[in-house]
Amino acid sequence: LKEGEKRKFFEKEINSLISFHYKNSKDYKKILDLLGYKLKWKKLDEVPFLPAKLFKEFELRSIPKKKIFKTLVSSGTSGGGLSKIYLDKENAYNQVKVLTKIMSTILGNRRLPTLIVDQNPKILDRSVINAKSAAIYGFSIFGTNHTYLLNNQGEIDYILLNNFLKKYGKKTFFVFGFTSVVFENLVKKLSTKLLKFNFKNGVLLHGGGWKKMEKIKISNKVFKQKMLNKIKLKNIYNYYGLVEQTGSIFI
Repeated sequence: LKEGEKRKFFEKEINSLISFHYKNSKDYKKILDLLGYKLKWKKLDEVPFLPAKLFKEFELRSIPKKKIFKTLVSSGTSGGGLSKIYLDKENAYNQVKVLTKIMSTILGNRRLPTLIVDQNPKILDRSVINAKSAAIYGFSIFGTNHTYLLNNQGEIDYILLNNFLKKYGKKTFFVFGFTSVVFENLVKKLSTKLLKFNFKNGVLLHGGGWKKMEKIKISNKVFKQKMLNKIKLKNIYNYYGLVEQTGSIFI
């Protein structure tokens, strides 16, 4: 869509959402009433914005308790409480659908063998999922033959890694992980003596963890250069996502 058309469409959707949440959430109605907000067509710059902190302090939802299908909680990297987001089945389905469309722009429409630069998230309570596990589970749907780089002790499993690269490394494969975990394991800790293959056919998608990278003075440019030098990985995409809008990631 052209920008003008897109804006019109987005404005219409946002207005209908405001009206939906106003009618279905007592807390949201209270906030808008306090602001003296009138439910009539608004341009985007007139829309009432909510501080994200509200999601940390209140149970903001527009669905009855019995319809909660999943509760997502934020990773809490910026300190303070955790945001809680309540999804019904329709929400969860739409998020997967949108994420699939966004991801197809970098992976195409086929599922690729996947290396996840993390441990296998074995979660006892599957109804409450934190941002990290949600991301691992969410991005797993775009891959096949999922292989986790780190063992239960959080160390690189070179046997698994070399087997994965031997089997799938000659064609395009997908690598997913969090920025600081990827840097820690694929750049700092990885032993090139124990690595028998390279990553040149990999497509890496990484996100989050930039606060840790800033502390050690690693910019996005330096990150990419180090990955290329160490493991010949050049196809790298950084994404930004937030739990309040799971499903919409910005690549």
